[in-house]
Amino acid sequence: MVTEALMAAVDSEIAAVLPAVIAFRHERHQHPELTWQETETAAAVALRLKAIDGVENVKEGVGRLGVVAFQQHKPAAHIE
Repeated sequence: MVTEALMAAVDSEIAAVLPAVIAFRHERHQHPELTWQETETAAAVALRLKAIDGVENVKEGVGRLGVVAFQQHKPAAHIE
C-alpha cells in the first residue's frame, strides 16, 4: 500500500531535483544536435550521471550514442 507519507517523500524528492532537470533540458535545447549526432548531449548526460552519489560504472557509447549507468543497491522503503 502506498501511504500519504511515502507519496509526500516522493514529491519532495522530485521537487528537489526538478529545477536542475528543467535547466538541463533548456541547456540542451540551446545547443540542438541533428538526429544520430547527439554526441554532446550524450556526454552531458554521462557527466551528470557521474556526479550523482551512488551511481557508478557509467558506460558511454552504448549503441553508439547511448549512456548506461549502474546504481549501488540501497535498501528501499517497502511498499505493500
